Amino acid sequence: MEFFLIISTVFFFLDPGAMSYMGRMQAPTAAYVSIGIAAGVYIAMYVLRAIGLLKMAKNAGKPNLAWCAFVPVATSYLVGELAGDMRFGKSVIKKCGIYLAAAEFLLTVSLALQYIPTLYGYIVDKIYLVPSESGIIYTVGHEITWVADVANIGYTLANIFQWIYVIVAVFVYIAFFKRYVPGGYFMLGLCNVLMVWLPALVLVPQIAIFAVRNREAIDFDAYMRARMEEMQRRRQPYGGMQGGTPGAQPQPPRSPDDPFGDFPDPRGGGDPFAGSGTQQNGDGKNDGGDQG
Repeated sequence: MEFFLIISTVFFFLDPGAMSYMGRMQAPTAAYVSIGIAAGVYIAMYVLRAIGLLKMAKNAGKPNLAWCAFVPVATSYLVGELAGDMRFGKSVIKKCGIYLAAAEFLLTVSLALQYIPTLYGYIVDKIYLVPSESGIIYTVGHEITWVADVANIGYTLANIFQWIYVIVAVFVYIAFFKRYVPGGYFMLGLCNVLMVWLPALVLVPQIAIFAVRNREAIDFDAYMRARMEEMQRRRQPYGGMQGGTPGAQPQPPRSPDDPFGDFPDPRGGGDPFAGSGTQQNGDGKNDGGDQG
């Protein structure tokens, strides 16, 4: 699938028909150059993804699925297995990789029907750009009119199956990256889906898979609970960020020490001023005591 998506991007900048029409390059030459560029990018992507998924499969205890890392379409099945079960409310969907692999297979076949005949037409130099009343249009030599028919069928099918792939892939890849890149799972999962329309993003998720290949899969729900608990600890008034012991429970305020506790009262009372000459009468006023 990715190879044909890359071809579509290369055609945007190096369309063989346009190159031939402008006299910059012969259509067959431009077609071979486009294939070479697409193949180079695809090989780089393939190697990064294969190495990453191979290591992840072994770390996850799935060595029997390691071969899937090297087989197109089967890689989607492996991604689904590494992502785990999908939960939608109380429902649990198992083996999501099967659905993702099936969607990718259908999209790959439709893209192949669209681009392989087109590349053939350019290589045999039978696809032309010709001016018309409505502008410049593509036309196909009468010897290979089937090329246009098959390419149109592929184009129609691709527009249908790409939506099926996107709907399945957005859930599976987000679940996959949740387990390995919990801090950036949404953007990476989105890049893996948006590459259907923006093939320039095709390397981003593959580089991410290669970069995190040595990480152990985590429980995302447990990860989020731990983060929430850490945030709550930091908000406690006597712990975390305010200088106390992290995680310590707040203590009630303590009464101040008695400043006269070290001086015993010879009369046995608790009032250190009991022997002074100033006393209070019943109405709260001071008596003079011994005033001479």
